[in-house]
Amino acid sequence: LVLSWNDLQPEDARLILPALGSLRMLEELYLSGNNLHGTSGIFCNILPFLTELKVLKVYKCCMTSGEIMSIGQALMHHCKNMCKFDFRENPMDIEQRLKIQDILPFSTFRETGTRQKQEGQVSSGYQSVPTSGSRRVRRMHPVALLFLDQPYN
Repeated sequence: LVLSWNDLQPEDARLILPALGSLRMLEELYLSGNNLHGTSGIFCNILPFLTELKVLKVYKCCMTSGEIMSIGQALMHHCKNMCKFDFRENPMDIEQRLKIQDILPFSTFRETGTRQKQEGQVSSGYQSVPTSGSRRVRRMHPVALLFLDQPYN
């Protein structure tokens, strides 16, 4: 679910985030470029319901290191499939950032797909994913998602 760069303010997030708890099969949540300062408690309350979450991007969301740490610890506890937690460009110094990276194995500042590129597994465009039944779901390539998560100029 991509909600990045929608100029959400904390009061907007307090209305929207609790509803996301009903999306129990949600795997990726992109919230970058919104002001989410002071909403870590809401994240911690909905994460027990988002057990399938694999990617959370809160890049440039005005969140403190304490908020990022709280969310990260809740992700570790509730989201066992988590593989990427992107919290770049939030107001914290390098020591705080490194401490969070050391504690949270899925936090990253590296490009998506770096490991896959080294292993020669990156494809271009869309990927078809089998689902139950005869339908196939088309998924965007992770590199395409990087462009969706950037501000539009």
